[in-house]
Amino acid sequence: MGGTMAVKDTALFDDLVGELPKKPHKLDPLGRKQTVTDAAVDPGLLNTAARRQKFLSDRKQKMEEKNQEELEALRRNLRWRIADTHAARDQREAARLKLIQQEQDGFVREVDDFLNNKKEQEVIACKTLLNHWEKEVYHRIEGQIATRLKEETPEELNSRLCDQMEKYVEAVDEKTLFRDIIIESEYNPYESKRHIIKVDTRPRSDVVRDGIKDPLDEQIEKVMEIHIKKTAEDLPIKGKQPGKPTLPLNEWATGVIEDTPHGFAHKLFERSISDAQQTMEQRTFKARRNKSTMHMNHYSYAKGKDAVAAEYPKGKKCFPGWEPGQDA
Repeated sequence: MGGTMAVKDTALFDDLVGELPKKPHKLDPLGRKQTVTDAAVDPGLLNTAARRQKFLSDRKQKMEEKNQEELEALRRNLRWRIADTHAARDQREAARLKLIQQEQDGFVREVDDFLNNKKEQEVIACKTLLNHWEKEVYHRIEGQIATRLKEETPEELNSRLCDQMEKYVEAVDEKTLFRDIIIESEYNPYESKRHIIKVDTRPRSDVVRDGIKDPLDEQIEKVMEIHIKKTAEDLPIKGKQPGKPTLPLNEWATGVIEDTPHGFAHKLFERSISDAQQTMEQRTFKARRNKSTMHMNHYSYAKGKDAVAAEYPKGKKCFPGWEPGQDA
């Protein structure tokens, strides 16, 4: 319910309400020169536009202050998150470095010690093998060479070498020498071969008790000791022609090894054997069957209707009006 109330009888209104007090003075209207700044002293004196302008400015200021506070809070949160990320990264890096250090102090050091010990053991084993080889092989061969050299004085050796050089110079002055043509009566380049020092390097065995025992061949000798009593049938390498056993040609897989020179040779061999067992009639028929009647001359060849008819024979004869069941 709404509306305005109208007074019909002022006398009754005055009797019910009574006389209203009158204002001591009237409000003067605001002048045109009054501004919002002048009316800021008394907000009640602001007109509608001024109040709206003041409301909008206050609202804008509050929104700017709120946005500034939110932005500052966002920056502060971002700084905290960056700091937490860096702290977590530093913790992970510290844990990783600690784990690496633990591995370096533990497992890696043990592996390094093991490898160093292994390397030292290999060096010691090589030195031991070298000393054994020098004792068993080198010194024995060197002793034989020294004994042989003691039998010839330096003067004899010098005289013999000078004499060989003189013979070579005289032979070159007289004629041209060839390596594959040797005339011993004129010049023998193999004369010095009689003075070559030979040593006994036979390995130690049941026949040669005082032979050389080479430590480098120890593994091979151990394997050969296992097969020493085997015959050539048991051990093919002891035969006259040792080699790798091969698959017989007649046992090769079809279409795999036959298409090789050896396979074709085997086929021709088998074919020649089968041809040798055929009779004369079979050979004649085979030769006649394999004989070609084609003319390979490009300049003289059959021409004319007969040649065309022989190459392309005529078809069946056609009878107009013929029906099935009738005689031609």
